[in-house]
Formats: sequence, structure tokens, C-alpha cells
Amino acid sequence: ISPISERFRPPSLETTTTAPSVPAVNDSQVPLKSKIAFPFAEFGSHLVWTTVGSYLLAFYTDVALIAPVVAGNILLLARLLDGIQDLGFGYIAERTKSRWGRFRPYVIFGAPFLSISLLLAFVNPANGNTGKVIWAGVTYVLLCFMYTIVNMSYGSMAGVMTTSTKERLTLNWIRAQGGTVSQLLLQVATPFLLVLFASANAGEK
Repeated sequence: ISPISERFRPPSLETTTTAPSVPAVNDSQVPLKSKIAFPFAEFGSHLVWTTVGSYLLAFYTDVALIAPVVAGNILLLARLLDGIQDLGFGYIAERTKSRWGRFRPYVIFGAPFLSISLLLAFVNPANGNTGKVIWAGVTYVLLCFMYTIVNMSYGSMAGVMTTSTKERLTLNWIRAQGGTVSQLLLQVATPFLLVLFASANAGEK
């Protein structure tokens, strides 16, 4: 080969072809045991809020004997505060760093306090109208705050458990089934519980 032809020879395929620099996508599969456990948090969360939405106002007016207007204002003011709590907790959760991740610690350690706050909301040991209103207001705000911590954290977990869109959709579908089962359970069990407690009260009288 002459020096001239060598000089103008086209570069080889090896030197012109480069591999595309596309980052690998992590379509991680969520373990089956995690998928089985995932709806239980929604089951508990839905159980709490369905109970509150169905019976707390009736408890305030019929058991604690708080005036309906006052009871309604307690619920309204607490929900307004809840909007502020959502923003504040979202800011904190996104910046949380722990050995369990950003959101899971709030679900693990917040769930017991959510249960306690639910129980406190359905008792009213205070005497006098003012004491009853204060107790109802404080416990309901606490309940809303604990629900925000647990439910917002739980709702955000699907987005960090996997990068696969398909797996995220599956987790959200599984989560919805937990809420459906919880609602069905309440609808079926509540009439039997009412009859049971009514019979017990009648027997005492």
C-alpha cells in the first residue's frame, strides 16, 4: 500500500463505532412478601379514617353531648390545620435520612400513636362543656396529625420501593384492595356490634 493510499484510507469500523451512553434502568422486582404485606397498612389507615368519618361527629353530639354547631366547628378547624400539617410534614419527610429510608420510619413508629390517638378521640373524660370541647379539639387535631404522618408516608413508599412503573402500578392497586377490604369489614361488622352493645346495655338496665 502506498503512503498516499494509506493516508486517505477510511477509518476502520472499530474506531468509528461507539456504544450509546444510555444509563441502565433499574426495573427492580418488589419481593412477593412485600406485596403481601403492603395492603395491611392501607387496611389499618382506612379503618381509622372510615371510623372517624362515620362515627366521631355522632360521638361528639350524642355521647359527649357537645352542641352540634360546636362539634362541626371542631372538625372544620382541625381540617384547616391539617392542610398546613400536610405541607410541613411533606417538607420534613422528603429530607429525612435514616437506616430505614425516608418514609418507612414514620409508618413503623407512627402507627401505634395513630391507634392511641383514635382511642383518645372516642373518650371524653372532661367535665363541663368547656372541658369537653377542649378535649375533643385537642384529640381530633392530634388524630389528624398522626394520620397525616402515617398515611402520607405510606402513600409515598411505592415511589421509592422500585423504579419500575409496572411495579408501582401493582403496588398502588394492591394498596387500594386493602382499603376496599377494610370498608367492607366495617359495613358488615358494624350492625352486629351495634346489636351486641345495645343488648348488653339493655341487660344492664
